[in-house]
Amino acid sequence: MARTPMVRVGQICYCAVSEGVPRRSLVVALIVGTVLNLINQGDAMLSGMPAARGGTDQGPTPIETMIASLLGCTNVILNRVAEKNHVEVSALSLAAEASFDRRGVLLEEEVAVPFPEIRLTINLITPSTDLQVERVKADLGKFCPVSKVIRQSGTRFEEIWNVTRT
Repeated sequence: MARTPMVRVGQICYCAVSEGVPRRSLVVALIVGTVLNLINQGDAMLSGMPAARGGTDQGPTPIETMIASLLGCTNVILNRVAEKNHVEVSALSLAAEASFDRRGVLLEEEVAVPFPEIRLTINLITPSTDLQVERVKADLGKFCPVSKVIRQSGTRFEEIWNVTRT
């Protein structure tokens, strides 16, 4: 008997929530036109394309989502390594700028490094010492999985730290 896509989706969902599988592992992705819905732990995220490029304009593009993932991961891991190193984070703001080689998504040619350069700016306000902040910087590079993937892809990755003492 041939399996229909809906039967297959049902089987995947059943396996994802069956006994012994942690709820955290439930990730269901449904592609509807050019909109990608991700559901994880009761949260939903839309990803799409601008209407001008045939999309629905209902969410950030996959490229914007990737850069947002870098910012989110940096935020979480920086706060965790700061706590580990007894560094007080009085305030933190992050910004990212990326150059993007569009030839690949335009189907003109394969691009080995789609993001030739990413610049991550970290604005940290802390009463902690330079030595403590240096440990946070070192640990951030070791433990942020998104930045590790980007660095290992061949992207020139620059971190700009602006540290202000309170």
